Amino acid sequence: MSRRQFDDRMRGYGVPDGDGRAGIADGPDMPRRGAALVTALLAMLVLGAIGTMISVTVTEDMLISSNQAESTQCLYVSEAGLNYSLAKIRQTPSWGGLVWPGRRVGEGRFVVAVSDSSASGNPLPPGEKRINVRAIEGGTEREIEVLVQ
Repeated sequence: MSRRQFDDRMRGYGVPDGDGRAGIADGPDMPRRGAALVTALLAMLVLGAIGTMISVTVTEDMLISSNQAESTQCLYVSEAGLNYSLAKIRQTPSWGGLVWPGRRVGEGRFVVAVSDSSASGNPLPPGEKRINVRAIEGGTEREIEVLVQ
């Protein structure tokens, strides 16, 4: 192989030519060996970003559904407390409520306050009672207030 053939072959690889200049390809036959690496890195970057977005979305959906389930369970616990209160008041009209720790229902619990006055402190008409049920389920808390005769 002649020196000229060698220089032509090595041109574009950063190898100095016979005249001492680094051979930088500037013609149509420029090698494209780095293009595959850049394309592969870009593809990996895009796929990594998509994977991260999917992971974040799935995690958020799991948290939302967990909170929804806990909120629904808390509603059921508070309704159970209301039914418990109504049954107790039917049995004993002077029943005053249920203080902490209250009563367990599944994983939750409820407390009940029964009053003969409104939330503003005014007395209720005779025979009416205000029932306030506070339910706790996990990290969720719900309160129901009902006026009954």
